[in-house]
Amino acid sequence: MQALYRRPKAELLLPFITVFILTLTAICFHPKLLKPVSAMPDYQELTVYVAQTQSACEPYMPNCLFDNAEGEALTRALEANGYQKILIVGSYKVTQIPVQLNRPVTLGSHSNGSITTENTDCSKPLFEISSGVSIVDLKINAGMACSNPGRVMFRINSTSPVTV
Repeated sequence: MQALYRRPKAELLLPFITVFILTLTAICFHPKLLKPVSAMPDYQELTVYVAQTQSACEPYMPNCLFDNAEGEALTRALEANGYQKILIVGSYKVTQIPVQLNRPVTLGSHSNGSITTENTDCSKPLFEISSGVSIVDLKINAGMACSNPGRVMFRINSTSPVTV
């Protein structure tokens, strides 16, 4: 008796198997279909160091911003929403005041950091706070230009807690 079904030869199936595997691979590894595995963010990624000069920043690279043609490092760090903690390295002078603290952030010091200004417009506060902010272990100086009357250091207009 003759068999009605003949088993296909392996070499005839090879092109179909190859197309199937390539199609499956393309679907599984398509860039739009791949989702990154989300992990807990690293503490270092949430912290940025701010310094006046590039040389003061060097030990903390790549998580350090310094003043350059793009503007003041502190302003850039505050505008970048990814940083939850901003640490001032050394003595840092701001020229554009008030410094806007308008999102939840901790502003602190690293290695005895301090903030001062040489801005002569004494009617402007050094900081304008409109969000929940913590300022910890940071020396703040109003600058020599405003001795009488002194400069207002903080203008707070926030419904969230502010800790100084």
